[in-house]
Amino acid sequence: MAIANEGEKGIPFLCGYLLSFGYLNLVTEALGDALMPEGKYFMFCNNIDLLKKYTVKMGGATFYILPLDESTVNNEILELLRIEKGDLKKLDTASKLDIIADKALQFSANYPEITYEEGLKLMGPVRNPNENRPV
Repeated sequence: MAIANEGEKGIPFLCGYLLSFGYLNLVTEALGDALMPEGKYFMFCNNIDLLKKYTVKMGGATFYILPLDESTVNNEILELLRIEKGDLKKLDTASKLDIIADKALQFSANYPEITYEEGLKLMGPVRNPNENRPV
């Protein structure tokens, strides 16, 4: 999920999934100047401790690093931002994204700040998301 505003430079809100925290450097490389210091960037990672949440500064932006295992980014961001699914039920996709982005832009949390290098040391092994799944 992401938004951009017409006539403005940068991406003020981005929410995504990374199989490995280690891929965060590729995200910042790919987005480059589109990342803004005041932007809200949420990355749900499959290989960080399920009980931990962090902030990481990279590419001039701050990322909220959050765990994700057996859920979806959509469900987790709704829970984090305290948005009820029922409030979005009858809206079209763009309207849903507007509500999520508006709430996300107001979000603040004091998660421990770590460096990217510290995160690499803390991350667990990359799990195969298809492992132990019925065919």
